Amino acid sequence: MLDEQTGYMSTKLHSAEDISDSTQSIGEHLKTHMHFTLDEDRRSQMDVQIVPIRDESEISVVCLKAKRLAKKHQFSKTDTSRLLTAVSELAWNIIKYANIGRCLLCAEDTDAGKTVIAVFEDHGPGISNINAALQDGYTTGGGLGGGLPGTKRLVDTFNITSAPGHTVVMIGVRARLTRYNHI
Repeated sequence: MLDEQTGYMSTKLHSAEDISDSTQSIGEHLKTHMHFTLDEDRRSQMDVQIVPIRDESEISVVCLKAKRLAKKHQFSKTDTSRLLTAVSELAWNIIKYANIGRCLLCAEDTDAGKTVIAVFEDHGPGISNINAALQDGYTTGGGLGGGLPGTKRLVDTFNITSAPGHTVVMIGVRARLTRYNHI
C-alpha cells in the first residue's frame, strides 16, 4: 500500500500476486541467492517495506525503516549498528552510481534466529568487475574503496549480481544472541 503522505510503499504480503511487477525481480533474487522464499506462512507474517531511493534524503528514510525493523525484532545496539552502516553504504552507492533505485526491507523470525534482509536494486551502469569491487582499496568513484568490502564484512549474508543496467545487492543481518539481549 502506498502511503500518500510520504510516497513510500509498505505492505503485508498475503499471496504471490501481492508482489507487484516492480518487485518481482527482488523476490526472484531472494529465492535464488538467499534461499529465501515468501511462502504462505511468511507472507502472512511479514512486514515488507519498499523504499524508493531517488536522492540523498532517502538514505535516512531507508536507515530509519531498517532501524525500526531491528528494534521490532529486538536487535542489540551492536547488531542494529551493523545493519544501519551496511544499509547506509548501499543506499549511498545507488545515489552515487545509479542516481535512482529502491530498497526492500523485511525481517525473518525463525527458530534459527532473527534476520533483517535488505535488497537494493538499481538500473544504473552495473559493476563491471564484482571481484575487484569487493577488494579493499578498489574504487571507480574516487573514494577509498572500502564500501562494498566493508559492507560484506559487517553482514551475515551478502550477495551481489550485476550487469549493465541492473544491479541487485542483498544483505542479511542476523541478531546475534548474547546474554545481554534481554536487558
